[in-house]
Amino acid sequence: CDDIQWQWLSLTMAQWMVVVFALYLISLAVVLVIDWRRDRSRH
Repeated sequence: CDDIQWQWLSLTMAQWMVVVFALYLISLAVVLVIDWRRDRSRH
């Protein structure tokens, strides 16, 4: 289980999943902020 079988740009698959998850969270935050600012400007 400790044997690293997959690596790209010196990151393992598990590390890439952390990067992808972080990018998804950042994207969600950007969308929510844009939506919040749009709703705020209507009032």
